This record gives sequence, C-alpha cells and structure tokens, in this order.
Amino acid sequence: AGAEEFGLYAYAFTWMTVLAMVLPLGLNDAVLRLVPEYSSTEKWARVRGIVIASPFIVLLFGAMVAVGGILAFRLIPPLQSSIYANSMEIALLTAPMLGVLVLFEGTGRAFGSVVPAFTPRTLALPLFVLLAAFLLMRLAPPLSAGEILWATFFGALIVLLIQAVMIGI
Repeated sequence: AGAEEFGLYAYAFTWMTVLAMVLPLGLNDAVLRLVPEYSSTEKWARVRGIVIASPFIVLLFGAMVAVGGILAFRLIPPLQSSIYANSMEIALLTAPMLGVLVLFEGTGRAFGSVVPAFTPRTLALPLFVLLAAFLLMRLAPPLSAGEILWATFFGALIVLLIQAVMIGI
C-alpha cells in the first residue's frame, strides 16, 4: 500500500481499536471479577449467565454504535465526501467484534486460561491479517486500505468464533 492508503488504514484502525476498548462497557472487568467469585461460591447459573449474556450485550451496543457511525458517514455531507468514509465504515463494522474479543480476553483470564485469553486477539488476529495482506498483495498489488480492513473484519470474525468455542459459548 502506498502512503495514502496506509494513512487511511492507520486512521481507521486507530478508531477501530479505541472503539474496541470502549464497546465492552466495562464488562471485561466485571467478568474478570465476578466469574472467580461466582465459581468459588458454586453459583454456576450466574457464571453461565454472565459469560453467555456479556458478548451479546457488547455486540448489541457495538451494532448500535456502528449503525450510528455509518449513518453519519452516509447522511452528513462533509463526512459523505470524506476520503475516510469507506475505511471508517469497514472499521465501524469490525469494532463490535473486536469489542467482544476484548471481553473474551477478560473471560479467559477469569477462568485462569492464558491461551484462550491472549492468543486470539494478540497473536492470531494480527497473523491472519498479515497473511491475508500478503496473499492479496501477491494476487493484485498494490493493496488498498479497504482490502486490509476487510481482511481485519474477516479475521476478527474467524478469531471471534474460535475464541467463543475455546471459552465454551
């Protein structure tokens, strides 16, 4: 990717990362505190409830933020014509999944499992994006910001599904 495309990607990726930290609404910390407490007192229904309900809350809130942001880029004329519009729309679609990955990190830590906690978001997702970018670059150079962001979207989806299985959802 050239300098302009990398700039578009970096801008969208930064917003996507910031949103991913905000979208869990603190549930990643709540899970980290409550799962060990409920487990130690054998309140298994509560453990199941928080572990299963939390991702849906994050996805729902993330979807509302994504729809609001995309509508802003589609309906507000200065944003509509912005060079960032396409990249930001893909980032907004990806952010809810990354928010759930942040939540799952807390969930994995709550269960005392390092691999399910840290491997998906910090290792698997970046490796997937690098591999996808490499393959796309080999097929049709140069890369666009949109292509790399779509690779991030699909990578996040795959990693999210794998991590959900690892956690037991």
